Amino acid sequence: MLKAHTELSGKILKLEHGSGYSTVYAHLSRILVEDGEFVKRGRKIAGIKQKSEI
Repeated sequence: MLKAHTELSGKILKLEHGSGYSTVYAHLSRILVEDGEFVKRGRKIAGIKQKSEI
């Protein structure tokens, strides 16, 4: 799990699944997990911005 902020994409979250796979979420309104935290399936990890906020 890695959190970051960029000018283009705003708040982003990279979720590492293992075996070399990862997912990046961008344009987030809030991130609900900490760097390096292990999360289980079904847990809410972030909130997204409304289309008008992007």
